[in-house]
Amino acid sequence: MKVVVERWSSWESRAGQAALCCHYSGPGLVCEEVEQPDLGTVPALKRRRLGALARTVFHVLDRCADTDQSEPVVFSSYLGEIKRTQALLESVAAGGPVSPMAFSLSVHNAIAGQWSLIRGIKAPMTALSPPAGSPVPALLEAQGILLEGHYPAVNVAYFEEDYPGFYAPFFTGAQGPCALALRLVPETGGMSSRCLRLEMEQLSPALCPPVSTVDISALGGLLAGLRDELVVSEPQCRWRLRRRS
Repeated sequence: MKVVVERWSSWESRAGQAALCCHYSGPGLVCEEVEQPDLGTVPALKRRRLGALARTVFHVLDRCADTDQSEPVVFSSYLGEIKRTQALLESVAAGGPVSPMAFSLSVHNAIAGQWSLIRGIKAPMTALSPPAGSPVPALLEAQGILLEGHYPAVNVAYFEEDYPGFYAPFFTGAQGPCALALRLVPETGGMSSRCLRLEMEQLSPALCPPVSTVDISALGGLLAGLRDELVVSEPQCRWRLRRRS
């Protein structure tokens, strides 16, 4: 299966440094250091409700999606805004109160809802929690939406944040909020040179190594041409992703 990427944008937090942001819309890739997500088009009152992770998602989606159109988005994150969730759990454990607003913003589809409401998009929003952060389920979901033929493009947003210390013995997370957005379009005979293609090949489950967490930067490295392929292991199967210009 081939997935056609018209443009993509990424945000990678780096310890002690400005974030590295990359954007591809053809024919070249532009990368720059950025101190804060650009939220100039988000009303101040609504901006205050966006957590650090949501802000990075808005940053990359604004550079990837066509916000003048009603385009679906598939949101994919292993643990989402886990810091909000952990704070709520600690408050419950201590017998403290739970803020309704804090709870509503901690659910897994909260960022999807914020994007839809703030940008006024009525197209379907899907929130996934793939095994070990696999990028494959979101690509399959987006490709399925495209094949239905109701929308000219579908956006995919991957995002994770650094985990609270409680999770250190169990997970190794990012150094800070990170996000990657892709705008996928149908494959046609006259594809523009501005597009990339991701080839997805399913491998035999018998050859699967142990499931391991997939770093968002690994998929970004594949899109940027820094690696030739990305092998993704899931509980029942394994996938190989390749980039083609």
